[in-house]
Amino acid sequence: MPKEPVSSMIKRLLLAITLFSLVACTAQQQKEYIKIRGFTQGTSYHITYYSPEEKNLSPEIDVLLERVDSSMSVYRKNSVINAFNNSSKGYLLDTLLANIVMLSQQFNTETDGAFDITLGPLVDAWGFHAKRGEMPHAHTIEQLKIATGANMIELNDLYLSKKHPGVMIDVNAIAPGYTVDVISDYLEQQRITDYLVELGGEIRTAGKSPRNTKWLVGIDKPIENSISGEDLQVIIELSNEALVTSGNYRKFFVRDGVKYSHTIDPKTGYPVRHSLLSATVIDKKSARADALATAFMVMGVEKSKEWLSRNSGVEAYLISSNTEGEYEIWMTEGLQERIKD
Repeated sequence: MPKEPVSSMIKRLLLAITLFSLVACTAQQQKEYIKIRGFTQGTSYHITYYSPEEKNLSPEIDVLLERVDSSMSVYRKNSVINAFNNSSKGYLLDTLLANIVMLSQQFNTETDGAFDITLGPLVDAWGFHAKRGEMPHAHTIEQLKIATGANMIELNDLYLSKKHPGVMIDVNAIAPGYTVDVISDYLEQQRITDYLVELGGEIRTAGKSPRNTKWLVGIDKPIENSISGEDLQVIIELSNEALVTSGNYRKFFVRDGVKYSHTIDPKTGYPVRHSLLSATVIDKKSARADALATAFMVMGVEKSKEWLSRNSGVEAYLISSNTEGEYEIWMTEGLQERIKD
């Protein structure tokens, strides 16, 4: 079921990722991969997998997507997340939302607060949810900050309490990646070992593609108003990994010659002001890659590089602009090894 565009969808559309799910089969390659596509969370999804029993899992996947949407869509009046946001003290969550809140709090700690699911009111104040762009008064920002921060919520089993009645959560910066993991985990429960799951640019892969090779994923150059797949920066090989890209170059507004990015710094309540245009992250799970890509867009290039130097197992590809407006590329060694020549 489609839902209105949300901040996570915005993030994904900022830097659309083009999939190269190579479907032609050679004479020796006779596997028939099943393809499922549709629309959810305000964006499209594509699933490609090989099932020896030729199981069409579309009905079961539709059920999973509906469960996620009814749990964490801020655009559904009766969703669990809206029930919490409308409460004054807290609410008993479902398992899905409780899991994503637990992960979000973990990622908040990992990134020293750069990833924060309580920023929705600040994003609204800057007009990004409504796509209109606004300049809130400094006093408004300070008032909203009183009810933001990971320390303002506490999860005990399924009950999420709030320490201020104005606290609200918005998980759209991680929900797409989390949804990709939910679907991928379900496929693995069905003993499917070759698949690619993509939702709005969030990707997780396993095994091999229909050409009996690793999966190929293209990353767009950060060009304003570009069409996805029109101008690729690089093509990467993936297998048994997740990839997510976040960026600032498509969602912003300009006031008095100053460009204001949609990425809000949790510490200041203001849009970030640095040269990082996009961050691509490779990790084992899509939810963590999703959160880290968002966090890197808050941190900027240098702090992201410092974080990556301290945390092994995460690969990243960062595109920034210099003072002359030219692209500058930095990547981890592990990501360099995945680039397809």
